[in-house]
Amino acid sequence: MNVFLSDAYRYGHADYVARPKQLKRYGFILIARPESSFDHTLIEQARLDGIGIGKIGKLMGALNSSNVCDYV
Repeated sequence: MNVFLSDAYRYGHADYVARPKQLKRYGFILIARPESSFDHTLIEQARLDGIGIGKIGKLMGALNSSNVCDYV
């Protein structure tokens, strides 16, 4: 699994589109800063792309899941 660590204060659609090309299916976008947030409408788009998105708790749970983008 590839993990992209974002330190954006507000992770939005433009950030998602500009994500690294190496981040493909079964990858994860980690919103690293505790005070940061992300556009929750991106969850559906990321799920369609096979990519998980969230904070550290979701990443830790997704590591134990067979499909990282479907972990809730």
